[in-house]
Amino acid sequence: MPRSFGSHPVLACAQQVRADLAAIAEVPVELMSREEKAAALVAMSTVADQVEALRLRLLAAADDVAAEAGARDAGAWLAHETRGDRREQQRDLRLGTALAERWQQVGAGLATGAVHLTQARVITHA
Repeated sequence: MPRSFGSHPVLACAQQVRADLAAIAEVPVELMSREEKAAALVAMSTVADQVEALRLRLLAAADDVAAEAGARDAGAWLAHETRGDRREQQRDLRLGTALAERWQQVGAGLATGAVHLTQARVITHA
């Protein structure tokens, strides 16, 4: 792991993914074959769910971040930091907490790409 990406593998991964996405931001997808587009769409959908699984795990474990900033909870802190929707972040915090505390197998499935985000939301909500 390059030291320039920080000391924790999750931070290094996030920074590497951002760099990789920036490197292909202007690549013309219109020139891909039909088969390449189909494969890329499925792969990117799975990757998006896996990234979301990691983000939810981080959110559920970020009470200390919220406390340090004086925020009510990690969802409120993240909404403020990202100028995002507070209700959406609260919903994500509840999901991340449910996956961490009660629905670990669903969380593991989401992390590996075996479960989609929408499926995880339905299972934990039911």
